[in-house]
Order: sequence, then structure tokens, then C-alpha cells
Amino acid sequence: IGQYVSFNTDTISIAPGKSFPLTFTVRAPEPGVYAGKIIFTYQGITKEVLVLVNVVSEGVLFDVTVTVPDLYRVLRPGQRLPTLIELTEVGAETGVDVTMDYVIKDFEGNTHYTESETFYVLGTKSFSKAFSTAGLEQGDYVLGVELKYSGGFATSSAHFKISESAISPKTWIAFGALLVAVLAIMISVIFYKRRKTQQEVFKKIGGKRKI
Repeated sequence: IGQYVSFNTDTISIAPGKSFPLTFTVRAPEPGVYAGKIIFTYQGITKEVLVLVNVVSEGVLFDVTVTVPDLYRVLRPGQRLPTLIELTEVGAETGVDVTMDYVIKDFEGNTHYTESETFYVLGTKSFSKAFSTAGLEQGDYVLGVELKYSGGFATSSAHFKISESAISPKTWIAFGALLVAVLAIMISVIFYKRRKTQQEVFKKIGGKRKI
């Protein structure tokens, strides 16, 4: 990302308990999705800040967004990545053929997946799409969508992570089902005990009246 991002300084000094504003400038390259890192080092300690740059054309005709559900932001190796993609035509609805490019990149500048499709859009369009993560090692990645149409270009991106320690959505669903079952049993037991207590009270009251 260094060829697009420049800082006002490459060395900073910060006193304990203080903060320091770090100013940087982004020189937008060609339209597209760009991923990289800002790396801080101090006496052998390294910290990284992930950076995403989405470059669009001027006077865009479409607004595009890609959303990864929170449950799927961390995936196990090989698990599919579900997404929701939304396109909104800005201004008058004219209808146009568009080309959508999909790309998965890491934050080291490598591209791991590309796909392209063309379709017609009038007004708005939303659809779900799942992507394969086969072959991706553990680490941080970005899914980028690049929408091309006559006279313009729009982009959007979403960050996700591959981790061996991630809990799969099926496991979460199983946990949820188990929790619902346990709650249902507890409620049933409570109602049963209350009903039994009421019956015993009624019996006692009825017995006294007979006497």
C-alpha cells in the first residue's frame, strides 16, 4: 500500500500516557479495491493496522455495497463465505448492463480469487452470493466487488479472517438449538411445579371445607 499512502513523518516520539496525531495522504490509483498494512515497530515489537482503499469514478451512476454477516467474519479454512451484495442506481432509473468483478486479496498485495459476471440493472438489485475460501491460509483477507458500467466505476469491500480456532456457524446453530431446548425444559418444569403446588393447595382447602 506504500505506493498509494505517504506520511508526514516516518518516526514519532510519544511520552507515556500521551497521544500523537499521525497524518497520512492517500493518492488514489485507478478505480478498484486495494488492501495493505500500516506497520509500527518499537524495540522489536511490531503492530499492524489493516488498510482498505476503495477507489470509485467521479459522478457515479451506481452505489454498490457488499456485506459479510457478523457470524461469518471469521471462518475456518475451506469454509464458504456468504455475502449480501446491493446495487442502487443513483438519480434517474435508466437501466444499464453492468459488469461485476469479484476479487479476494490478502493484505500483502496478493490476489487469490477472481470472478466476473455481466447482468442488467434497473433501479436497485440485491442478491446473495457465496465464495469459496479453499486454499486460503490463516490470516486476514478482503473481498472486493468492482462494478463497471458505461462511463463509470463503483467499488465496495469487506474484511474477513481465516482461523483454525473459529467456531463454525453450524456449531453456533447447534448451541442455539440446545439453549432453546434447555430453556423449554426449564419452563416446563416450572409450570409443572406451580400446577402441582396449586393442586395440593386446592386439595387442602377442599378437605377443610368437608370437615
